[in-house]
Amino acid sequence: MKRNKEQEQQLFDAYQAYNDARAEDSFIKYDKLIASVLLKNNISFNSEIYIKFVEKMTMAINKHYDLLFRDFVITFNVNGRFGNDLLVPMIANFESSNNEAINFREALTNDTKASQFLYDLNNEIARLLNQKSYVEIFPNIILYISPNTEHLKLLFSRETVSKLVTPEV
Repeated sequence: MKRNKEQEQQLFDAYQAYNDARAEDSFIKYDKLIASVLLKNNISFNSEIYIKFVEKMTMAINKHYDLLFRDFVITFNVNGRFGNDLLVPMIANFESSNNEAINFREALTNDTKASQFLYDLNNEIARLLNQKSYVEIFPNIILYISPNTEHLKLLFSRETVSKLVTPEV
């Protein structure tokens, strides 16, 4: 029983870091990030490009696919800090060889508008991170550069965590 309470405290602390980041003056909400990229591309939240982007993002997060960006990859994995039966988002340098991925680096079609949207999205994320902002790149997932290590870090809300289900044999 004591072990469960300690795990809950760890989870609370992890989510507190996420909540603290959202309260920072330098926090950039997902809607603001996307609105600036949409404006730069002269497209709307109702555009086919953005709707497809949201569909891919939602599918990738729900199915725990790797999310490929120009400068980083977000993967889902077990991290003992949060529990041995929870999948959490993490930063990686390369996509996983045993998991599907969604490419947010560039459009894999000849659609130049979609390619430009993804190019500008990656540039805007990089610009904001270099300004030391906390950037919500997807709802409930925040990236920032640690002032202590100068490395990219990821914070997430409870809604982003998934419990592993052990298949019956």
